[in-house]
Amino acid sequence: MDADTVDAVGQAAEVIVKTSNEFNVPGILLAIGDATGQPVNLVVFALTIATLFAFWVLTRCLGFGGGGGGGSSNTGSSSGDCVLITGACGGGKTAMFQTLRSGEVFLDRTVTSMDVNEARIEVRSEKLGKSKRARLVDLPGHPRLRAKLDRYANGAKAIVFVVDAVDFTSQRRAVAEHLFEILSHPAVQKRRCPIMIACNKSEKITAHPADFVRKRLEKEIEALRTTRGTLEDTVGESGAGAVGLDGAEFAFEHQRSNKVDAAGCAVAGNDLESVREFIVRRG
Repeated sequence: MDADTVDAVGQAAEVIVKTSNEFNVPGILLAIGDATGQPVNLVVFALTIATLFAFWVLTRCLGFGGGGGGGSSNTGSSSGDCVLITGACGGGKTAMFQTLRSGEVFLDRTVTSMDVNEARIEVRSEKLGKSKRARLVDLPGHPRLRAKLDRYANGAKAIVFVVDAVDFTSQRRAVAEHLFEILSHPAVQKRRCPIMIACNKSEKITAHPADFVRKRLEKEIEALRTTRGTLEDTVGESGAGAVGLDGAEFAFEHQRSNKVDAAGCAVAGNDLESVREFIVRRG
């Protein structure tokens, strides 16, 4: 059962309970029983409402609750329609999500998302002259919250990996580690998700060009391959998928299961055409 269906059932249960309370349904049933001389089984009625309510609570606890309109959500999906927006803390993921959602520049530069944000929106690429309905999912960048990727990876169709192009040099190791986790994720590889490295804040004079970020990340990931390969030889297989080609220095073009591109963008100036084009083409 998909998330929309589950949410609809939950809402129906809420309506049943609310209606029962407002209109004193039990009292009405007793009156009907007295008038017709036929017994009315209030126990069955009560159990029906209780079952619907319990099902609604269970679906919420298991993370099927709906999260539309850009609010917080715990909804996973295996339908393959998600465009994941992820990246290290401070890169501007949530600001990008809010700007894409509303069409207006999101000016709060201090946003730190601690939960998933989700919205189904119309994304238009002026360059392509096309629009596409897409389900955007903004995943937290904090290392302790990255496990949420596991919940959404099975439904991912494309991934936007946001990087702070200004502070990239000082954060390159942490950024590379995060990207390595995504590239080696079994579900991401199985679904062959295209990945865009979105170099945010490219409008600033101190921002690194997208090509520089791409090449530097390749070097950092190559170092991680060596380190993590040694650790796996020592402690056993990690369960992650292979990254790059054996016997060759890592390059994104070697990542056969995932096409990786890099491009500049600027949330502050609402210059997100490269992101919009990627979503319309790939998402």
